[in-house]
Order: sequence, then structure tokens, then C-alpha cells
Amino acid sequence: MKSRSSAIENLKQFFSNTPEDTISIQDAYVAWGRNLENVEGNKAWFSNKLTYMKYHNLVKPVYVVRNNRRNLDKIQLTMEGKKVLGRIEGTDSSNENMTQQNGKPSSISLVDLTKLVAQFKKTNAEDYDITFDIKLKGA
Repeated sequence: MKSRSSAIENLKQFFSNTPEDTISIQDAYVAWGRNLENVEGNKAWFSNKLTYMKYHNLVKPVYVVRNNRRNLDKIQLTMEGKKVLGRIEGTDSSNENMTQQNGKPSSISLVDLTKLVAQFKKTNAEDYDITFDIKLKGA
């Protein structure tokens, strides 16, 4: 399997020309300067790139059904992919809506938590080496 840093560099190439979090397969070919007439070659090339970007949880495939077959149509950034590309902003107004109990948030979503950690990392990068892992219980 390719390294995470290699997958990140490829991800940057795919999403370098768009602020969108989803791109079509054709746009991915264009971003890399691929010959659009080489359909089979492009499919094989893209399959290899997609495999290790999925492995590192940077993108997820978006499928459509055509002629009773599921076809890959787009790729979409995951939260991890958005973080890597710096597309996750700091906290937003949704953090203000958390209820407080004894000065602590009583309920926080995983999305809010990852945004808070991303903001903390961004503002404290010089002072701390920050790692953040979440694992399902029993997994």
C-alpha cells in the first residue's frame, strides 16, 4: 500500500482546482492532465489512485445506477480528507448551541469535536504535537 503522504499529495492534485468537496471522475482526469480518449487506461489508473486514497480514509466513492449497474461517478472528501486539505474551518455557530451543564458541554457531536480539535491544532501547532484518535468500543 502506498504511504499516507503519497496519498495526500495525490489528493491535493485531484482537488487543487476546485473548492468543492466532490469531483467527477472526468474532472479528476483533467486535474491530472490525462488523455480523455484512453478510457480503459484511465479506469485502471484511477482505480489504483482511489484504492489507496480510500485506504487512508481521504475520499469515498459516489456511485450512480445506470442500466441496472452501479457505476463510479464521483469521489467525495471525507472529514479526514477535508482536514488534510485545510478545508475544515475552526469552530462555527453550531458550537454555541451546545447546552452547558456545570460549565462543561453536556452533549457534543463527533463533527463538533473534530472541528474543535482541528482549530486547537491550528492555533497551537508551535507549542504542541497533537494527535487525536477515536476507536469504536470492541473494535
